[in-house]
Amino acid sequence: MIGSYRGPHIEVVDCTEPGAADKATLSSFTRRDERHQEAATEAWRKSHRRQTYVGEWHSHPFGRPIPSGTDRRAWQSVVAKLSVPCLFVLVSPAGWHVYRIRPGTTARDMVQLNESENGNTGVIFR
Repeated sequence: MIGSYRGPHIEVVDCTEPGAADKATLSSFTRRDERHQEAATEAWRKSHRRQTYVGEWHSHPFGRPIPSGTDRRAWQSVVAKLSVPCLFVLVSPAGWHVYRIRPGTTARDMVQLNESENGNTGVIFR
């Protein structure tokens, strides 16, 4: 996901979709397609370095959008590497959930955000 940090808030403005070089199975996804990095770099350049990578999204093909142990470990690794809070979105046939992890915390400290506003300009989660 591509967006910006606005004080304590994270704004998501775009996301990339799986590409031809990515590896997806029923239980895993490996980002390999170069266009993900290209999209983030282009957004960063066009926004005068305000927009950047702010998190990940992926789908679970069945069940509820609950993070697996693999999800939690991967997300914690991302946050530790970047040293900034990140958002993670899970999508499933049952719906979608948004999670936030802050640096210096564990995946057990992950917070599921709740939708607080939904309008024609976007959705706000708290």
